[in-house]
Amino acid sequence: MKLFFFLLFVPFCLTAQKDTTKQKQFELEFGANLITLPIGLFASTNNNGGFAKNDFNSVTLSNPFVFVEFRYLPRKPIITNIFGLKSTTIFATKISGFRMPFDAQSFDKNIMNAAPGVTVQSSADDYTSLNFMIGFYNYYNLSKKQKKFYFYDRYFLGLSNVKLPSVSTSSNGQIISSRGSGNATSFCAQLGIGFKKSVAKKFSAGLGIDLFSTSPVFKNIETKTNNGITTYKDVRVPISILTMMSASFGCRF
Repeated sequence: MKLFFFLLFVPFCLTAQKDTTKQKQFELEFGANLITLPIGLFASTNNNGGFAKNDFNSVTLSNPFVFVEFRYLPRKPIITNIFGLKSTTIFATKISGFRMPFDAQSFDKNIMNAAPGVTVQSSADDYTSLNFMIGFYNYYNLSKKQKKFYFYDRYFLGLSNVKLPSVSTSSNGQIISSRGSGNATSFCAQLGIGFKKSVAKKFSAGLGIDLFSTSPVFKNIETKTNNGITTYKDVRVPISILTMMSASFGCRF
């Protein structure tokens, strides 16, 4: 944790230096994470878990974590030395979103383990989110030619709006309980590392790995049972997602 805050604030504390190498100031990049893996409580299938599905089909290409970024390089680049490596800081605004299936089969197993002899079958919507974040990159040049091939670390903070899936559970063809959906907005953070290569004067491509985290609280979620009981309660779902093989394509101007 100390290392994270060190990396987070060092670039802002050091004096900007003039860089004589010409470079485009703005960059627009589009991308998707080809592997989106729910981890921690979000993927847990106990009573406090989020039941996010994490089988092979769910975490690969079928549910990409997509994003668009707008980046800005100051006219006087911020050049710093971190652990002996020279880096350039670039600021960014990011919009991203994900769709994650709800693991209805594991949800059913929980119910049947608690009530032996009862057979149930549930259906559910997916988790979805829309995220707005701001942050910065530290670029480390790895090639002899300036601004051709980089390693980077990146840090983002912002707001995330998440939709909680509705869940309907049936037994012997009759609905015995249903939980409504809801939306909640909460703070979110994303940390990542990766590589980026300039393809031409105005274009670039990259690969990376990121950890996204948010913890929404869904207020007054309605649950109904077949015996006429209706309850309302707040549902908290800590969401942690590890995204890998992030492929992107950008243009500079």
